Amino acid sequence: LNMLIRGNISSAESALLQAENLAPQSQRLKLLLSWAQLKMKKYPPNQISRMLQSITQDEKDSAIFYHVRGLLCLSLNEPDKAQGHFN
Repeated sequence: LNMLIRGNISSAESALLQAENLAPQSQRLKLLLSWAQLKMKKYPPNQISRMLQSITQDEKDSAIFYHVRGLLCLSLNEPDKAQGHFN
């Protein structure tokens, strides 16, 4: 999370992929990895959107989920929707 916040996106993605091998079912890791992938424009937004739909309701109430949704809206060129997620 600290690497993502500081903008070390490629380092964060590498660490998250290693962590995902240890805990493949972690919802939080999926969110953080989606954050990195959105920033790197590595996958199409619709693929990340489908992944976000699979997140459990408990994680959908987290600040990280709303941040990633906001980033997704920005990548889809929907700044008004993004602003709602960032607030």
